[in-house]
Amino acid sequence: MNIAESVIRSTLMRIRGLKKSYRTTGGELTVLDGIDLDLEGGDELAITGPSGSGKSTLLHIIGGLDTPTAGTIDIDGRSLAELSSRDLADYRSHSVGFVFQDHHLLPQCTVLENTLIPTLAAGGATRERIDRARWLVERIGLGHRLTHRPAELSGGERQRVAIARALVNGPKLLLCDEPTGNLDRANAERIGDLLIQLAQDSRAILIVVTHSLELAAKLKIRMELIDGRLAPA
Repeated sequence: MNIAESVIRSTLMRIRGLKKSYRTTGGELTVLDGIDLDLEGGDELAITGPSGSGKSTLLHIIGGLDTPTAGTIDIDGRSLAELSSRDLADYRSHSVGFVFQDHHLLPQCTVLENTLIPTLAAGGATRERIDRARWLVERIGLGHRLTHRPAELSGGERQRVAIARALVNGPKLLLCDEPTGNLDRANAERIGDLLIQLAQDSRAILIVVTHSLELAAKLKIRMELIDGRLAPA
């Protein structure tokens, strides 16, 4: 098995009746109101919708960073709600890769070191993981920048490193929250293409939350979150 293939290749995500509500001084605010969704490895989903519609909340719940008020999320037949705290931490470390609008790179670390950071929660940087990190950095076109630090990179290059970092543990899910929001049009175009290519390489489920209709149009499945529900866009 080569480096590109040393990841989970078959994943099924099943969401049923997902709800998220918050108590406010004015009563209960429902952000997600019965989300149903089925995706499998290699699927690409863009979620659009107005600000405050719950897009990021949905992403955080899928990624195990938040919990729903009701409903279920099953990954390969395992319910996230039934995972222990330790198993949920393992799920976030091994099965999920996050890419946010801000790259969140550590300024004191090199490109290679930043890419390897998620491996610390997975037992450390083994030779196999270092080789995969190097492969990913080459794949994003920054093989000549392995020892550079974030201050020496452009905004687009930093976001490329963030993508490599998200993929270094071979996640089943690649969750992206406005990944091109801070980039100019040319870099946004490159990052969008790169996300799709790398997700396809690893057969990960790619979910992108975005306001960019240009980025959304690149993904095979497009849905809009309105009034707490997903609808075809």
